[in-house]
Amino acid sequence: MLRTIIACIAILLTTAAVSARDIVTLKDGRMVEGDIIREIDGNIWMLVYIGDIKKQEFFSATTITNIERDAVVDVADKPAAGDEPAARSGVPRGMVITLEGMVGVEMAAHKLEELIPMIEEEIGEGGILVLKINSGGGFLAEIPLLSDTIEYKLKPKFEVVGWIESAISAAAMTGITLERLYFMPEGNLGAATGWSGALVAVRGRGLAEAKFLMEKISARGGRPYKIMEAMQGDPDNDFPLSATVDPQTGEVSWYQSEDDGEILVNPGGEILTFNSVTAEQLQFSEGVARDVYELTREMGYDEIDWVGEWEEGMVHPISKAEQANRRWRGFIDSNKGGLSRVARKYLLYRNAAGGAGPDDVGILVGKARGFLRQIKRYAKESPKLVTVTPELGIGWDDFDRWYTQQEDYLRQLTD
Repeated sequence: MLRTIIACIAILLTTAAVSARDIVTLKDGRMVEGDIIREIDGNIWMLVYIGDIKKQEFFSATTITNIERDAVVDVADKPAAGDEPAARSGVPRGMVITLEGMVGVEMAAHKLEELIPMIEEEIGEGGILVLKINSGGGFLAEIPLLSDTIEYKLKPKFEVVGWIESAISAAAMTGITLERLYFMPEGNLGAATGWSGALVAVRGRGLAEAKFLMEKISARGGRPYKIMEAMQGDPDNDFPLSATVDPQTGEVSWYQSEDDGEILVNPGGEILTFNSVTAEQLQFSEGVARDVYELTREMGYDEIDWVGEWEEGMVHPISKAEQANRRWRGFIDSNKGGLSRVARKYLLYRNAAGGAGPDDVGILVGKARGFLRQIKRYAKESPKLVTVTPELGIGWDDFDRWYTQQEDYLRQLTD
């Protein structure tokens, strides 16, 4: 009997231990369950479990009302074996991955996802991943792909923060996914208006879809959507923005007006872009850093082991993953010129074949087909590059349809 009682007690203690989690109660009434992996000055970094998915979230001290540590929760909520967060001992490892160029071309979700195994090998799960953004924007269609990659592929594995050199339009909309943003001294983020054609601001359904998307992504980054509305603007409506910073708590209240807040952030009729000073003043960013050493201090660490090799003039070392990232961007840039040349030759022979007589059409169609196949190889190697090749004028996700049409046309010429 005694052995049975002892065994039961042991089972109960084991169950309580494995199912114990930390519970953070927020001022908005939410209760978040997970494992606190870091705490600095009341700010909490927490590994949160949502079904089989785990993601790392940050909660500032001003948003928290209570922390209950090692609370016993339902055993059914316990993560699967092997999902427990690794112990953070010693100096954490970190790396910088640059997101540059045109969103959807050089700054692409599929490449960022491809780098994950290399990143994990160099800094390990739970390591610090800094996404340094320098982009003037690009395709709206790439934003949800990038945001989903950051939210569901990177955040569950790493401590992910953004470091802003310049994030405009689609790049700004992507950066909002990150809860913690740091700016370089010259950093700027905003002007997230959608454009089409010759810089014509989107209206109607296109604008409504962009706003719906950004409301979702703003929630991922834990920011009021009022900020993104001021950045997106509307050609038919004004979206002014003002704010008040509580001198006691530092909490920021946002108002969609020019007068209700003590600080005029954005006048009506203008498009908001934050610089490094206003972003930090209004707690849109966590701070300003000109290199990884300043970034280390701003993030609250005494030391971070930044992996990679230093190169002259760089503000961060170049890891193996970042080297692969840069080589790929160089490959894309070199392909731009090659694809343009091939496209011009294809169009030349295709058009010539269309007006040729029976004796010449076969030779010209053969030449055109050869260049068409080269276009397909470029498209396979550099997804979305065909979209920005002006000679072709192919829309987003339209390449397969366009290619089939060209094949049919050339076939008809020789039938």
